[in-house]
Amino acid sequence: LKILCSPIFSSFLSIETISVSDKRHDILVKTDPNNKDVSHITLKVSPDRKWISYYYSGYGEGNPPQVDNNTYSFDVTSRVSKVVFNSGYFRGWRGNKIVYQLRSDDNDIWEISPDGSDKKLLLNVGEGELLELVASPDGNKLLYQIRDYKNKPFSARLYLYDLSTG
Repeated sequence: LKILCSPIFSSFLSIETISVSDKRHDILVKTDPNNKDVSHITLKVSPDRKWISYYYSGYGEGNPPQVDNNTYSFDVTSRVSKVVFNSGYFRGWRGNKIVYQLRSDDNDIWEISPDGSDKKLLLNVGEGELLELVASPDGNKLLYQIRDYKNKPFSARLYLYDLSTG
């Protein structure tokens, strides 16, 4: 498939690709134009480029304002989108698994397959606000940043967690 080697990007309300060789422009996912709450789409492509994980972002400009807490996966081969999980923050990819944080106070970091199967708890990062999370290229380590907003409002710490040793 040409899409597996073409640039994939978000142009505010759609996910698109452009084939450099034949200059073909293709819209993969398009936001409902009647949804006034969406200002842009945030996406990340899986390392094997067979999946795109994305969520809608916006400020609730509709009447009444709506919030979409879902994270979706788009299968590049079948061109089908589905909700993978809701009430969570999409954080990126660990190998070919989606890494996310539940919308709760416990800061649990989970992974799930793009088809919605194989949900697994990776770690609990403790108190504070999780700002960033990145998996190492081999998927064995997680680098994350926590802000200690209770004790030191403007401080943040970096942590490296080895999933193979804990």
